[in-house]
This record gives sequence, structure tokens and C-alpha cells, in this order.
Amino acid sequence: MAVIKVILVIFALFLLCALLSSTTTSVSSCTAYYNDGGAAAVFQSPECGWSMSYYGVSKNHTMNCQSATLQGRRDYQEDRILCDLDVKIPFSAKNGLNQDMTVGIAAIFDGHGGSEASEMASRLFIDFFRLHTHFIREEIVDKFGYSHSSDQKPALDILKEALVRTIHDIDYKVTKEASKFNFDSGSTATVALLVDGQVLVAGVGDSKALLCSEKPITQQEIEDYIASYEHKRINGGKCPRRDYGDAEWTHLSAKELTRDHHPDRDDERLRIESAGGFVTFRRYDVPRVIGQLAVSRAIGDLRYKPYGVIAEPEVTEWQPLDLNDKFLVVSSDGIFERLNPQNVCDLLPNPSRKAFKLFSSCQDPECILEIAFEEGSSDNLSVIVIPIEASSRRS
Repeated sequence: MAVIKVILVIFALFLLCALLSSTTTSVSSCTAYYNDGGAAAVFQSPECGWSMSYYGVSKNHTMNCQSATLQGRRDYQEDRILCDLDVKIPFSAKNGLNQDMTVGIAAIFDGHGGSEASEMASRLFIDFFRLHTHFIREEIVDKFGYSHSSDQKPALDILKEALVRTIHDIDYKVTKEASKFNFDSGSTATVALLVDGQVLVAGVGDSKALLCSEKPITQQEIEDYIASYEHKRINGGKCPRRDYGDAEWTHLSAKELTRDHHPDRDDERLRIESAGGFVTFRRYDVPRVIGQLAVSRAIGDLRYKPYGVIAEPEVTEWQPLDLNDKFLVVSSDGIFERLNPQNVCDLLPNPSRKAFKLFSSCQDPECILEIAFEEGSSDNLSVIVIPIEASSRRS
């Protein structure tokens, strides 16, 4: 009987060692896939066990977000929206790293030359982002050790790096598919991350992200506003005019968080020309890469890659949201054919009793698109409007 017990113990130890060896080999193999081919390689490998989530099911994925999209005067809708303010990113179970982080994600992918690139980007983003977060965290733990604390900086740095790698891998995937299936489409990518009252934005192309923040407005600024809106007549002057007198007033002031990647920007033009491309400047047209592409950075656009068009995002630092920040807006460039960022903030509701308003506020994102369309925009139109609640600001 004792002999049988010894044999069973030895057999159990053998199975345990085999299991541990298999797991170690699988993890090591999966890391190798990641290092060699990024997110796409991991998802394609049966050894890794990563599978795509439900985010890839719908054309536009939005949760807990105010958003709208309008085909407008184009023959096809090539914009795609991704917005989820409750994405759970696991930071757990290793060296004290033991809690999930809630990340808000708001992204616009404005396609051109077809919808393939914007469609793929919107469907792949969250899964790729989660995967990169996991592997970057593991890299840091293995190299340096890491313990979660009240200081969020290491976690925020991981999210920032994961965002950059995600855009890189989506571009790689899109260009690979474009070569295989012979399509020429490209897409912008403007992505805002929200974590614990802080915001970070990455931009590729010319979709915009901006903050609308409550600020005092001077009497001179009021006079300038009245003059400019009398000329432009945005919103049709739906609200009766009033005498603002000499009282103190506030308005929602626009702060852009992105920089447009247009080929006439000096640094963008220099890169294009250094790669052997050129920028055309034609009357009644926007500057274009080799006379064709109106943006100097984009996901996809395989045919323009040899001429200096890249998908590397410009990324802001994390910045805290304060009590004056009322809305985060992410939108495609179609809105800005006829409106500017300040116009968009002027259309949003300012709850302050001292709010300066020339006309009625938009109560939903569709209103912004309708006004841009009525003003004459010829492009697809998409917008995400995120009210910054008190609970969303950093304590």
C-alpha cells in the first residue's frame, strides 16, 4: 500500500512538472510571437489563447457615449466611431499589481478612398490595446519588478505606450491586408484616453480632439462674437438676441488637443520631400501629397507610404481635467469645413447662470452635425461629445 502511495505521488509530481513546463513553453512561445509580429501574430496563434472580443461585431461601437455620424453629401459613409467609457484593463496578480483600471476610450477613424482602413481600425483597436497593455506590463515586471501603488504614473505610462503600439500594429495589419486584397483606402485616427480625471490624446491625420472649458469672456470678446456670428449666422440665429450689458459672463472656450497632419506643415512637408515625395499647392484646392492625398499621416494608404506618409501618432502627455472643463469633443474633419473648434464649443450647453449665449444650445451631437451640414460641409460628419462630470475629474 505504501508503495502504491509513493508511485501515485511520483506520478502526480510528474504531471505537475509537465504542466508547468508546458505552460512556461506556451508563455515563452506567445511572447516570441508578440516580439516578432505584434498583436496580430498573437491573435492568430492557437498557442496563445487570445481571441477577439465582441468589439469587432458592429460597425460603430459606442457605450455610455454621446455620438452621432452623418453620411452627408458623400456617396458613402467612410467614418467610423469607437467610444466606450468603461473599458476594463487588467493590472492584476503579479508583484502586487492587483487591480483593474477603468479606461475611457473615444476614437474617430475618418476613412478615405474606401472604408476598409477605418473599419478595420475601429474593430481591432480595443482588443489590440488590451493585448499591448498586457505584454508591456509583463515586460516591465520581468525586467524591473513593479508594484501597484497610489502613484499611477507607471500604469499611465503603460497605457500611453500601448496606445502607440496599437496604432502601429493596426497600420501594419491594414497595409498587409491592402497588399493582399488590393485596396487603397486609408484612415485618420484620433484617440482620447480618459483615466481617473486625466486625458491623453493621440492623433494621426486631421480628425480633431478638443476640450470645451468654461472661462470668463470680456466685453470686447462679446462684441467680437456678435459681429462674427451676425456675419456667419451659425444655427440660423434661433435664439432671440438680448442685451448683455456690463455684467460678467462666461463661455465655453475651445482648446485643441491635436495638431492636423497636413502636407503643408513645415515638418510634414520636409519629411515627405526627404522621402522622395512632393507637395502640390493648387488654387482652389488643399495641399496634397504628390497631388493626391490631403493628409500627411494616415493608417493604411499603402500607395503613399513610399512618399513619406506615416502612421506614427503625435501623442500628448497626460493632463488633469479641472472644474472648468465641461466637454471633451472628438470629431472628423468634415465638421471643420464650415465650423471652427470655437464654433463647436459655442454650440454646446453651458450650465452656468452667467453663460454667454447668442443662440440656443445643441442638446445632442446630431445637432452639431446638422448645423455643419447646413453650413455646407461636403464630407462625412462624425462627432463624439463627452460631458465631463464632477466624478470624472481628478480629485
